[in-house]
Amino acid sequence: MQKYIKFSLKYILRSRLFTAKYSNAIDKLCECTNDEINDYNNRTFVSLFRYAYTNSEFYRDFYKEHGIGIDDIKSINDIEKLPIITKDIVRSNIDKICIGNKRYLQKVSTSGTTGNALPLYQSYESVLIEQAYVNKYRKMCGFNIG
Repeated sequence: MQKYIKFSLKYILRSRLFTAKYSNAIDKLCECTNDEINDYNNRTFVSLFRYAYTNSEFYRDFYKEHGIGIDDIKSINDIEKLPIITKDIVRSNIDKICIGNKRYLQKVSTSGTTGNALPLYQSYESVLIEQAYVNKYRKMCGFNIG
């Protein structure tokens, strides 16, 4: 019975009721022109870089070590300036990479199809965003819930 409740709750928490905000944002992105998408990608990339640099001990130290300051990344074209972060680096620094209170994050791992599973932390919001994209893809392929 407990397993049934757990899976029912998991289903409900990933339903349209909770993913609507993200689904609506995805729908708006699908209506954008190429220039609007490029602008969105630039703003989002720079914002994500700055957030990681400011809030993650790992990213701040890693980028400083490679001579990259917070103002060196101005657009998505600057992605080539960033050093590659391997799975081994992530495995060794997972707790430093994590941003936020770990009590509100779930530790998960990839399937490990390329060798070893990769541990990651995910937030409830990231689950909702992923579910919104899954639902959008299914809808584009002709699948409608119900």
